[in-house]
Amino acid sequence: MDRYINTISGLLDVVEKYANGNAILLSKLTSEMKLFRNAEHDFGRVSAKNNRTLLPPGILLFSYSK
Repeated sequence: MDRYINTISGLLDVVEKYANGNAILLSKLTSEMKLFRNAEHDFGRVSAKNNRTLLPPGILLFSYSK
């Protein structure tokens, strides 16, 4: 479980670094995480949904970013 939490933490570190203090960009980047979690837009495609099963379950922990 720690490995998955570290993965999420690392992902958020990259998002925050890439946003470089730009609150609007940060919001857009984290909203993409919501789209993935909810399988919306392109993440709702059959191929995207099928690949979700290949990800470790802990990756979906970023649902806390609602």
